[in-house]
Amino acid sequence: MVTSPGGGPSLPRLLLLNMAACGGELGFASVTTIAPTLLRRSNFSETAMSLTMGIGPLLALLAMPTLGRWSDRCSSRMGRRKPFLLGYSALLLLGISCLTGAAELSAATAGLLSAETILLLSVVVCTFTAQVYFNPYQALISDICRSEEANSRGFSAFVMLVNLGSIGSSLLFSWNWFSDTVLTSQHITFKVIAVFITLQTAVTLISVREPPLLPPPLAPPTASDTASTNSDDVGYASDSEQGSPLIRVRGRRLAVLRHGGVGIGGTISSGLDGRRILRRLLITPLQTTARLVGQILLWPYQIFREVYDAPMVLRRLFIVDVLSWTALMSFYMFLADYMGQAFGGRAEDPEGSEGRAKFDAGIRIGSRGLLIDAVAGSLFSLFCAPLLTQRLGRRGTYVLCLSLFSVSMMMLPLTSSVPVIYLLCTVMGCGYAILGTIPNSLVTLYHYQPKIFFADKPSSESAGLGENFAILDMSYCLASILPSVTLGYLVDTFSMPQLYLLLGGLLGVVSAALATTLIYRAEDMPPAVKPPPPPLPEMTATPLKLVSSPPPAPSIRASEALV
Repeated sequence: MVTSPGGGPSLPRLLLLNMAACGGELGFASVTTIAPTLLRRSNFSETAMSLTMGIGPLLALLAMPTLGRWSDRCSSRMGRRKPFLLGYSALLLLGISCLTGAAELSAATAGLLSAETILLLSVVVCTFTAQVYFNPYQALISDICRSEEANSRGFSAFVMLVNLGSIGSSLLFSWNWFSDTVLTSQHITFKVIAVFITLQTAVTLISVREPPLLPPPLAPPTASDTASTNSDDVGYASDSEQGSPLIRVRGRRLAVLRHGGVGIGGTISSGLDGRRILRRLLITPLQTTARLVGQILLWPYQIFREVYDAPMVLRRLFIVDVLSWTALMSFYMFLADYMGQAFGGRAEDPEGSEGRAKFDAGIRIGSRGLLIDAVAGSLFSLFCAPLLTQRLGRRGTYVLCLSLFSVSMMMLPLTSSVPVIYLLCTVMGCGYAILGTIPNSLVTLYHYQPKIFFADKPSSESAGLGENFAILDMSYCLASILPSVTLGYLVDTFSMPQLYLLLGGLLGVVSAALATTLIYRAEDMPPAVKPPPPPLPEMTATPLKLVSSPPPAPSIRASEALV
């Protein structure tokens, strides 16, 4: 494997690894941009549209912890992360196909499913996949890039490729694609997107060499085979020659040897039993359905327990991430719809009317703003973010960028000038660039130093990377649900589309203030949470033994000696 001078994979290798992220974001950004408009044109109200956009994230929120654990324990020959990347890509392609062919599928089912129902289901599938898609990616990057420098470079490449996907989506949707020309038709556009997703996913799956979680051999290993059982390696070195070869799965250990063998180190875990899961789903569908309904009913408590049981550092990061991602998702999900209404348009007006033309013009302005935001974010993550981090540190960079993003977002509803709107979108490009790098780097920092950062929850030291990132990804799911559930209702109630951006910017300001309380270094840990110093060796004084002198020999008189 080609490595960079600072250690870890080289930049070309990181770009190949993150190709599927680019394709996934291309699909997600396209769906997020056009789904609200398609739902509104299918006679969905503002409230119904926003609720539909929140169903997928809600299901992802329920499934995220389980999927993260499955990713840590997966024993597929492809590795632990690649099967999930392949499955999520296939699910995204299925959702896009149903989204573009809702009318045709409705006709094929002889009206059994209406076009509106198929459209709703396809939006749910796409938004669900959008939430869970990047969890194995984050774990894979952290598996490969162990050092702080390599980890920062890995997530910078990740953010840059994701922004390139957003740029591609914005290019496709920022012009009059609602016209009747072939090159800008809806079906051709999404077919091109599907081809890009397929090719880029194939590039990532081919370029990543990920060792599988193998079963143990029959013969026990020697002491030299299981030389390292250090707890600072809770993942594994997929495609990387750095770090310990130990795999930990929730307190169970498998020592994976560099020559390909496997040694026993504690209790053996064989990973997921796919046949057992399939048998349960086939034999007891009612039990599975009842369990799913119970999870849906109890999901607020499940989220609370999942976050409450996490270490203090992850709890703080979760709260800041929920607020900051809620602000960002409010911008991404509703900017185009807001612009369509801000310029006097109405999505419900008939085709060819003045209100419909103004709405389409506003949609194009919003799409160009998202395009400018994505370009600025790519350039910022590649050039500016490393320099700012060197000068201001992680804390200063994180707080500054969140503040700039939030203030710019609150200024958008105050202007109707298109150049000023584009300028504010440029400044807001730092938002995703920072949210996609610093929180992920912090989770990796916490994960590989569990004795320091997980001292308040020793049971979390054995959690895998996928499980730790699931805590962070739950905040992303919640951030997609909260605007969908609340903002659409508020806009319908008060007839103020400006609330999309004003409330999102306000949450961003709060997240910037709370970001000052995060733990960025081991020195930032509160004294009450820091692990106690190792006890000094007990100095036991050896008692002095008083050796008594032997008693003097009795004197022998000369007469007795002669006798």
